[in-house]
Amino acid sequence: MRAFPVRGVKKALLKWQSAMEKIKGGYAAVARKLLTSEVMLWSPVWFKLWVWLIVKANHKTVRKGGVVYHRGEVLTSYSEMRNACAYKIGYRLEKPSKSAIRDFCEATTKARMIATTKTTRGFWIKIDKYDYFQNPSNYEAHNESHNKRTISAQRGHTVNKNEKNEKNENIREKTSGDSPQTPFLPKGLQQQNTSNFLNDFTGSLEDWNRLMAWSDRAHLKLDQERKR
Repeated sequence: MRAFPVRGVKKALLKWQSAMEKIKGGYAAVARKLLTSEVMLWSPVWFKLWVWLIVKANHKTVRKGGVVYHRGEVLTSYSEMRNACAYKIGYRLEKPSKSAIRDFCEATTKARMIATTKTTRGFWIKIDKYDYFQNPSNYEAHNESHNKRTISAQRGHTVNKNEKNEKNENIREKTSGDSPQTPFLPKGLQQQNTSNFLNDFTGSLEDWNRLMAWSDRAHLKLDQERKR
């Protein structure tokens, strides 16, 4: 069984983790209550427009080219909205009509879901209650998980001191060979080629955490061996 190389692995793993966690373009929250709302009864074009507006809206107030873009607003046009809702039928590209876009804007304005303001460059669409729906603290699941993480962190702080001594004892245990052996690794990674590891890793979050723990133990063991 091949030993997994240690030098530089933690730095490479952290770089890989950072690259995997960051998704370009940011995100927008969509409440699950959408599934039980009247929006689910809309036509596919209207539904697509609504999701497009939520994702397209500015997440913070910024100034571009002398124009102030406020949070929850979209500067758009009928042409852009038609292109955003284009879809293919075979090889043919279809777009909703301008009247379909106008009907959507009128209906959502009447329902007080948006407010529109015309400009020389098109028109502004302001999404009503954007701040409310985009604030994670307004969601029950977020509050529950936040509380659990806080409690877990508090407990972890208390227990860590006891676990540290146990980990140090485990590190001192001898393994066959001079370098840390593959049994430290999560199952399925023991025979993996290091050169392809960063590109091919598809393990679970639990596997990742175990791998990072192994890296810490391996580095600590090497430091101890150097001091002997």
